[in-house]
Amino acid sequence: MKKQKIYVVQLDWANEDDEGVLINLFTTREKAVEKFNAIIQEEKTLDWYWSKDAFDKDGNLDTENYELQTNIDNPNTLELYWELRCIGNYHLHDSLQLLIKELN
Repeated sequence: MKKQKIYVVQLDWANEDDEGVLINLFTTREKAVEKFNAIIQEEKTLDWYWSKDAFDKDGNLDTENYELQTNIDNPNTLELYWELRCIGNYHLHDSLQLLIKELN
């Protein structure tokens, strides 16, 4: 019997005042990737997220103050990650992952 897969989009975030984890579950990879990309776009553009300050209006990273590690440009990757950190303030970080899990 073929095991069913679920796709987990998980955002582990923290700012100076709070921290949390947001989890979304999907039955298809396509829907999970769509949500994953939507979260990245929100992180780059919404005024109430600290992460907006890490990017200029063209979406380029301010590399003097922030560091970004990701594998989203690798077309062969099934599980994705996008991790943003503020260099001068260890409280500010976002860790976004798309994980594939099998159900028993």
